[in-house]
Amino acid sequence: SGSDLNAISGTDRNHIWAVGAKGAVVRWDGAFWDSQDSGTDHDLLGVWAADTDNVWAVGTTGTIVKWDGKAWATQSSGTLFDLRGIWGTRADRVWAVGAAGTIVSWNGATWEVQNSGTVSGLRGVWGLDENNVWAVGQNEMILKWNGKMWTPQTRSYPLDLRAVWGVDATHIWAAAETVVGGTIVGWNGLSWDLQLNSPTTNLHGVWAADTSRIWVVGERGAILRQAP
Repeated sequence: SGSDLNAISGTDRNHIWAVGAKGAVVRWDGAFWDSQDSGTDHDLLGVWAADTDNVWAVGTTGTIVKWDGKAWATQSSGTLFDLRGIWGTRADRVWAVGAAGTIVSWNGATWEVQNSGTVSGLRGVWGLDENNVWAVGQNEMILKWNGKMWTPQTRSYPLDLRAVWGVDATHIWAAAETVVGGTIVGWNGLSWDLQLNSPTTNLHGVWAADTSRIWVVGERGAILRQAP
């Protein structure tokens, strides 16, 4: 596309979307990457695919665009704040998070603003199911959705949290920035604990296949993997 790409998501090895600056969207069909018209020129910062006919991308000034299997169309998010992260359990249960504590939820028909209880910028969101969702962000912010409301979780470190991922209710990881580098914190079902300090590299993304295969990425091409 020639544009900076900010996020990637897919449903299988033949259906993958990457999104980026000025509304850039490219799709992998198993053989080639093709550019798609997103219908917006706003920067896209996050993407999540429920299935091949339900893909959402979010971005600056509350931008949300949806792929329906044939074309991208703009949706009303109900906010003008930048949206940076998106995740869902299925095509009618999706959350997007962003600046100033913004959280919006898709119910299959409309996006509704939810009360996060914070004005800290949120950057990442991930969950197990519709009653267990975590959002992370600036100023040490970790929020949990219990199916009815968002509540803050206790944290012990001054972090700028950038991303969150997990594999079950007792194994969740968040990647973070600090004033002296990057940090990984992990949820064990009871508390968030420091797992790694990377004094020279800020960390921006995390993904896990299972409890023993976890990858974290960050500045200057950094890729970290949990030691076996």
